[in-house]
Order: sequence, then C-alpha cells, then structure tokens
Amino acid sequence: MQFSFILFKEPIRQTAAFQYLMKQYRKHQVAERDVCKNSKQLKSLADTYLIYLQSTRMLKQLEDKYYHKTGVTTEEAAAKVGLKLPEKKNISDS
Repeated sequence: MQFSFILFKEPIRQTAAFQYLMKQYRKHQVAERDVCKNSKQLKSLADTYLIYLQSTRMLKQLEDKYYHKTGVTTEEAAAKVGLKLPEKKNISDS
C-alpha cells in the first residue's frame, strides 16, 4: 500500500489527513450502500488522498535528488540535471 513509502514524522494513522479520511469513511458507510452519490463522493475523497500521498512521495524523491547540498560545484550541479557547462578559455596577453 502507498502509506509505507512516505516518510512521516509520526505514524500515518496519527496524521490529521488520515484521521479525517477514516472519519468520513465511517460516517458514510451506511449511506454508501443506499445512495450512489455519497459513494462517488467518498471514492473521490479517497482518490484525492491517494494522489496526495503519491505526490508527497514524489516530492520527497525529487528533493533528495536535486536539493542543493553544500560542497557541490557548479559543474556537478549542472551534470546532475543533464547540462554541460561551456569550456573555459584562457585569454593570455599577446
């Protein structure tokens, strides 16, 4: 499941977003069987939360890969994103 891939400072079950999602799910359990509209709304809420989890995971991966770290030269930073700096030319006095 997606929950295990995200690094939270607290357990996933203690996050406000997870608790809200579960509260809404429990609140609509009976209505889900009786009214199709509520079922669709609940599924939409769950899908939105899944997208949030996936996006948070992707952001963490991008930050780990591209976040500026001390001691990285301009050449190393350019190479990390697939760029190459122009050659340095020495201009000597003639």
